[in-house]
Amino acid sequence: MEEDTIKYMFKNAMNENWEEVVRVCKDNPRAQEAKITRSGDTALHVAIYSGREATAIELVNLIAHKDLERILGMKNDQGNIALHLAATVEMAEMCVCMARKVPTLVKSRNNNGETPLFLAVLHGKKKTFISLHSKCPNGDDISLCRRTDGNTILHCAIMGEYFDLALSIIYKHPSLINSHNEKGQSALHLMASHPSFFRSGSPLGIFDFIIYHCTLIDPFEEETLFNDTHSLDSDRDSKCRLPENYITCWDFINLLWKLVAIFVAKCRRESKSAKSDGTEAKKSVHGIGRDVEQPGHDNHGDFHLDPQPSGKNVYMVHHIEGIIFILYTWANDSAPSLYRAAT
Repeated sequence: MEEDTIKYMFKNAMNENWEEVVRVCKDNPRAQEAKITRSGDTALHVAIYSGREATAIELVNLIAHKDLERILGMKNDQGNIALHLAATVEMAEMCVCMARKVPTLVKSRNNNGETPLFLAVLHGKKKTFISLHSKCPNGDDISLCRRTDGNTILHCAIMGEYFDLALSIIYKHPSLINSHNEKGQSALHLMASHPSFFRSGSPLGIFDFIIYHCTLIDPFEEETLFNDTHSLDSDRDSKCRLPENYITCWDFINLLWKLVAIFVAKCRRESKSAKSDGTEAKKSVHGIGRDVEQPGHDNHGDFHLDPQPSGKNVYMVHHIEGIIFILYTWANDSAPSLYRAAT
């Protein structure tokens, strides 16, 4: 492969001019296997690194059928093939595309003895794990779930605190519960060594205590395995555009908002009742006579009803409404931007 072509591809990739990179690979099939970085990455590796899933799929579709296994099996200096990288960045569709074309790719190991399935769990990519698991030639083969140091995907899920992923792993591979790494540790040993994983080992403040007891946890259900054209899990139905770690706060604010709405409705009903009583009192006073002064009347005997009865209650309600509205608006609009800024 000519050095000038490699430099040209690298320059366009760094400038995110992927249309030109695809054109070069289409015009020159040998460019598809060219290592364009110092770490031995091909254009396909770089496209996946850059998060360009559509471009990566396009590059894969350009590869001739007879060259698929060789080109898709090319490793960089860390021993990672393109499928390894796709598994770490949550490109589930890309993983299915490559695994469908060359099923043996799921067995490939990098320099650390990690398979694509293992890397998906190591980085907490649940959708990718389920999609790759569905493409394993033998779903019960746990050899793909262990690396050279003896740690299994269940060890990694617990150490990474991906507990929902750990539940899925246990459901699919119950035998991993009793698997030990080189240090003789099982998954249960790792759980026991972290008291903060449990309620008894996590002192909670007042606000945390309320959130803890207001959090609703759905019963665990086995996920439907990923298919080739649709994502496997429908995302949680949420009217607010929030990252997952803000959902608990959102649920709490929604609950608080409903309680305030009930309280406000009750106060309004009391206000209407007070107004009705005031009207009746007015009629009663007029019946007795205008020459008698009554509380709430002027010197002419006219009855004046306070336009805001139960002033203290209404004052408090209005303030609570304002506070909750601010929290509600912040959770719906501002939280995502704050989250992005923090990450």
